Amino acid sequence: MKLAQISILILVLMAIVCAKSEPQKPANFRLTLYWHSGTLPQPFNYPYTLQIGPGAGGDLTYRTGDNSREWRTEFNLSEQRLNQLYFLLIECDALRSNWETGDPIDGAAWTSIQVQAAGRECHIPGLSELSQSERELVEEIIREIYGSVPAEIWQRMVVRQSQAESGFFEGQ
Repeated sequence: MKLAQISILILVLMAIVCAKSEPQKPANFRLTLYWHSGTLPQPFNYPYTLQIGPGAGGDLTYRTGDNSREWRTEFNLSEQRLNQLYFLLIECDALRSNWETGDPIDGAAWTSIQVQAAGRECHIPGLSELSQSERELVEEIIREIYGSVPAEIWQRMVVRQSQAESGFFEGQ
């Protein structure tokens, strides 16, 4: 009987020791995505910056291409969503400095991501700079980042850009 209890105890201890533990998201985790529409004429070009963290807060800052107007809005993320983002970065090995580049795509929209976590700062190059395989990896990360922003915020940004475009043509 004692041998069976000891065997069970050993199995439980081995399971605890061998269990795969997910990496812990650092308290100072911060992610910033920069996006610019590329070499489009006014009023169609515009940038925005999306920042998440540290903590559960995020904000989206949109500017018209001529920098005449700026709109900033804040939102919150759940701890689960923050963990998903961080774990995806770890899973994709995105917190590194060596990225495989390809032939740059001239005139394309420009995207860049800065990540700060656990005393490290990592730069994920823009999609137009990366090789095809790296681009696919970063596109997955970007989709997850975009999904962290409430849909109504994206909709309001699209409306503001449409207003900037129509206002530009009305002034002609």
